Parts: sequence; C-alpha cells; structure tokens
Amino acid sequence: VASLGDNDDDQRNLDDWRSIIAVSAGSGFSLGLKRNGTVLAVGRNDDGRCDTQSWQKQFTAVSAGNWHALALTRRGTAVATGYNESQQCDVSDWKDLIGLCGGKYFSAGLRSDGTVCITSNEVAYQIAEGWTDITAIAAGDEHLVGLRADGALVAAGFNKEGPCDVDRLMPEHLR
Repeated sequence: VASLGDNDDDQRNLDDWRSIIAVSAGSGFSLGLKRNGTVLAVGRNDDGRCDTQSWQKQFTAVSAGNWHALALTRRGTAVATGYNESQQCDVSDWKDLIGLCGGKYFSAGLRSDGTVCITSNEVAYQIAEGWTDITAIAAGDEHLVGLRADGALVAAGFNKEGPCDVDRLMPEHLR
C-alpha cells in the first residue's frame, strides 16, 4: 500500500499492511480492508474513529467519513465508530446492504433493491431516501451522489459550490 500527503497523525503508517483489497481515507486517518475480511485503521483516533480492532474476518467494504469509520459485513449490515454528534454512526439497524459511504456529518447505505438509507435527518438528505434504481453511491463532505441503473446521476446535500449540479455531467437523453 502506498500513500502521499500529510502524515501528522501517522495516517500514512501503512508499512505493515499486507493483503489489502480496499482502502479509504478520512480526516487524519486511513482504513484498509484485508483479503480475510479484517479492517485495519491508522492515524488520528479522536472520538474512536480508528477503534476497529474487533472488526475481524467478516467485512467486504470500508468507507471513511471525515471523522468516522464504516464497514460493510458479509451479512449486508453495517458497523461504524467515531464522531457521532450528528448520528452518522447510527447504522446498526441497516439491513440488506451492498455498499456504503461516509460524508462529514452523515453516512449512507446502498440496499440491494436500489434504495438508499441515510443517517442524517436534514431535508436534503431525506430526498436521497426516495431514490430508486441506484447502483452506486459516493459521499463528499456535505453531499451524496447516486448512479442510477439507467446511467443518470442524482445528488442531494449542500450545494453552495455546485457539487449537486449533476445534470451537466449526463448525456442529453438522460437529463
């Protein structure tokens, strides 16, 4: 595993990482998923964002929010640790997941039926809870983007700088 950038919190201390199949980077910390389903974390551990020692041999994906860590189990459920002031770690009741991602103050899960679950109660994120036919999701600090089965993009969240203006990225027939 190779890394670049700031290392003030030892988030690039990855020399001992072996058999890694996925990685994700948050604010001052790094997550890795080993081939055997174990989650590794290094770096800044404010609010317990690196407390993944018990996440062993049952995970298929990881995602680092800004200050919290998420992992997807083989059973399609999620676990989270770290900063939770906005309930971004309240994912224990999520079921039937095939993907997940973390933003600054929220977490999102992609269910196998193409719907999305969100931890935030903010109106913009409630819109995303109505999305259907979603095949992939990705989070920025304060926005969520979804890819629909027909190739169209949808987005919700804070849009001051335009991250949710996805229409201009799509082919004309999907707008």
